[in-house]
Amino acid sequence: MLSSLPSRSLRRFLPSPLSTSRSYSASQTLNVKKDFVPSTLVLLRHGESVWNSQNLYTGWCDVPLTSKGEIEARTAGRLLYENGFAFDTCHTSLLKRASFTANMALNTANQHFVNVQKTFKLNERHYGRLQGYNKDEAYHELNIDRELLMRMRRTWNTAPPKMEDEHPYWHGKDRRYQNLTEDELNSSRGESLLTTSLRCMDYFQEQIMPDLALGKCILVVSHANSLRSIIKVLDSISNEAIKVMSVPTGIPMIYRLDENNVPIPPNRLHEYGVEPIGYTWGDERGLGGFRGTYLGDTERLKDIQGKRDVTNRDWQRIILRKVYDEAVNCEHENVVETRNLWWALHSKMVESEEYKNMLLLDKMLKVLEEEAKSKKQGRFITRDGFEAMIKKLHLDSEGQVVLPFKKVGEGRKREEQIVEFTRLYPDSPSPPLADNSIA
Repeated sequence: MLSSLPSRSLRRFLPSPLSTSRSYSASQTLNVKKDFVPSTLVLLRHGESVWNSQNLYTGWCDVPLTSKGEIEARTAGRLLYENGFAFDTCHTSLLKRASFTANMALNTANQHFVNVQKTFKLNERHYGRLQGYNKDEAYHELNIDRELLMRMRRTWNTAPPKMEDEHPYWHGKDRRYQNLTEDELNSSRGESLLTTSLRCMDYFQEQIMPDLALGKCILVVSHANSLRSIIKVLDSISNEAIKVMSVPTGIPMIYRLDENNVPIPPNRLHEYGVEPIGYTWGDERGLGGFRGTYLGDTERLKDIQGKRDVTNRDWQRIILRKVYDEAVNCEHENVVETRNLWWALHSKMVESEEYKNMLLLDKMLKVLEEEAKSKKQGRFITRDGFEAMIKKLHLDSEGQVVLPFKKVGEGRKREEQIVEFTRLYPDSPSPPLADNSIA
């Protein structure tokens, strides 16, 4: 079981109520203060940018929105307007794709007057020397091992190659970054997800948390990795689970926070007098503990998640091919004995929790085990044969990877809650009916 606690380096950003994950049982949430109104945090990733559409590493490069991205920004504003969100403050990055999205969304929501604060600390993760390169070709052009490159993209602690002053996209002389300290500038030459989180959460803790504690409604328009950093800490999501957390462009993610700034699970929102709207992700608390809801079309959400899963599958296929190559090198032949390949893959998977939880690797391990046991199959596997086995692998279609986005229940009656409570906790006394004003 993966830990749900944030990494030690991030815990310093959390007030004490958030320092450990908090579970909500039916009995705990039925006693709600009548005069309490949850604070609201809306997270919005910028609309599609030109480099998003071209599959390029963007990072701190200041690229504009596509026409599709502009539509996404205005659509987000319309959704926020239709659902009655009234913002006190908006926070965004120094990059135009985010700040333009913020302006378009607020204008469409008829809230052009809302104060917008901009900071480099909400910028996207800096991808170092990778910036400007195609994501599918950078490994070849920069002579980087493909598995290492995927680790740079996906793992928590692996940073990309540092950007030098001669790089065409070096931002060191850009006027908007002239107030960065020497340490901040050096750090921004290439960031891991951890470094990005530390930068982002420093601002979130100092500038956003105090307003949320006052019950305000805050909009944060930023970038995929910056927003994932906030989600990770708010929901105490593990390093492993956050990597498959999808942040789609132009779709608002809504958090309601209780009096202790703890996210309220979507299925409990009506107990706080708040109508639960939108879609949640995964199981009752969401994948890895996600307690927000999405505003948007569920079919588009599934499509976006499916595209992200393609990246996950490609990475796993790279790992499988590398395992085969290493096994061939050990045997100095063009074929590998099945049991030796099984052992090589097994050894790879026990290296870390990350590999252990990869579905394609796990399925291939089982396939190799069956191959080794079968008398009808040969004891050896050729490279072409192994490639054919990889192509036959498929991910579970019942929600293992492309997770279902479930519409949050709209105002269930308290009597229905009691029925559910009794079903889940048959040995506990039924909770009392709540006042109709908060049912």
